[in-house]
Amino acid sequence: MSSSSKDYFVELLSKFDLKPQSIKLYSIKLNNINKQLPESISSQQAIKKNYKAIIKYIKSLYNINDKLAYLNALIKITENSDALFSFKILRDLLNKMKFQSYKSNEKKDDFVSYDVILDVCKPSTDINGFMLYFSVRYPVRLALWNIKIAKTLKSMNDHDNYIYVRKNGSKLYMNDFKNSNSMGRVIINIDKEDNEILLAYLKRLDKPIYLLYNNDQCHPFVSVNAYSRKFKSLLNGALNRLDNPLTMNDVRRSYESFVIQSDAYKALTNTQKDEVHRRLLHNSVTAHSIYNKV
Repeated sequence: MSSSSKDYFVELLSKFDLKPQSIKLYSIKLNNINKQLPESISSQQAIKKNYKAIIKYIKSLYNINDKLAYLNALIKITENSDALFSFKILRDLLNKMKFQSYKSNEKKDDFVSYDVILDVCKPSTDINGFMLYFSVRYPVRLALWNIKIAKTLKSMNDHDNYIYVRKNGSKLYMNDFKNSNSMGRVIINIDKEDNEILLAYLKRLDKPIYLLYNNDQCHPFVSVNAYSRKFKSLLNGALNRLDNPLTMNDVRRSYESFVIQSDAYKALTNTQKDEVHRRLLHNSVTAHSIYNKV
């Protein structure tokens, strides 16, 4: 294959119903496979011929999520039945291993209840205070880091995350998150009391483009890792847990446990429960089996 192999895979993957971030990730994985094999996988014949070597390489990787990304990329472009079957078998096995690797749903000694977290993350309109409060109230993984402010519904595309701000009720439009390929766009209503705080916070900013900023100079976060570091620093500083810090995933566990074990939740229909869990960008099965701590 020529030096434009990256462009080849980008072009190939663009034919499928994939988000831009998935195309970028999958093209990187496919090019990595090319570097490991003596023959390029730019043809179906090459995939058919080398699929056992490809599987051997994927099995040699350490991280399960990394392995799954390789397999998802290969499954998208593979037509040969034997190769495709083998890739899917390995993916199913890895997904089972991943599910079994989650910790049990018993509360550990370092579990912090959501009401305790919320108690120290008070409503605020300053840059850091609002970021912490909003992230705890809407812990949609780390997908808040580059939320854009939408002035109109027509101004939104299908790839980015937005907040559509309105006095009578704002909404998050989530297009880019871990489960976006399977869940599609998720719309999250901002609670009335939070919307009042949101409006007061935005009023203090000078023509904001993003919802959250890294400092008082309104510099946007340059990466999800930058947002993660800032969030953990603020959260654990507020909780005085610098020796045993919490992560966003810990907050999600606390949030789901709080919701699922409430009396109000028990009175909901299954459809209403599913909608509750969509606020955290996953389904009710995931919520009960992974995030609920009892």
